[in-house]
Amino acid sequence: MKGRICGVLVASVVTLMFVTQVPAQATEPEAEQHAPEHSGEKHAFHKNHFGGFVGASTHSDNDETAFTLGLEYARQFSRHWAISGYVEQVSGALERDIILLAGVIFYPLPRLGIVAGPGVELADKQVEHHGEVEEEGETEWLFRVGAAYGFSLGQAGIGPAVFIDWNETRWTAVYGISMVTGF
Repeated sequence: MKGRICGVLVASVVTLMFVTQVPAQATEPEAEQHAPEHSGEKHAFHKNHFGGFVGASTHSDNDETAFTLGLEYARQFSRHWAISGYVEQVSGALERDIILLAGVIFYPLPRLGIVAGPGVELADKQVEHHGEVEEEGETEWLFRVGAAYGFSLGQAGIGPAVFIDWNETRWTAVYGISMVTGF
C-alpha cells in the first residue's frame, strides 16, 4: 500500500511540477547573453526549478539516522520569493516515512534559499504488542524550516541543504545535497 502511495505521489509531483528550494539562478550578464528580453532584474532568474535531494534524517526521540531521498519543484514568482512542493522518502531501521511538504522560499541572496512550510508525515512503524511486532500506519502534521545553497553549474545547481522538521512529539534534522535544474 505504501509503495503504491509513494508511486502516486512521485508521479503527481513530476506531473504537476510543483517547486524546489535551491534555484539555479542566472546572473544578469548571463541573462543578457541569451536574449534581450531576458536581460535586467525582471528576468535574471529561472521561474521553474526541479530537482532531487539525497541525504539523511536524524530523529530527536530515538537518535536513529535514516537514508532520505526526495523530489522537489519550485515556482519562483519574483527575485526573492518562490513556492515549493516536496516529496521525500525516509528509510530507517525503525520506520519508513513519506513526507509531503509545501513551502515558501525566501532568497535573501542569489542561490541561498530559506524555506518554511507545513507538511504531513505518513509513517509505518514497527510496534510491539504482547510480544508480537506489528506494523502500524500513522499520519502526523509537521512544520519545516531550513536553508539551502546552490553552487551554479550552468542551468543546474548543486549544494548543501539543512532542514528541521517539527511535529508534536519530536523534531528531525534533515541534511544532505540538493541538485536542481532551472528552466
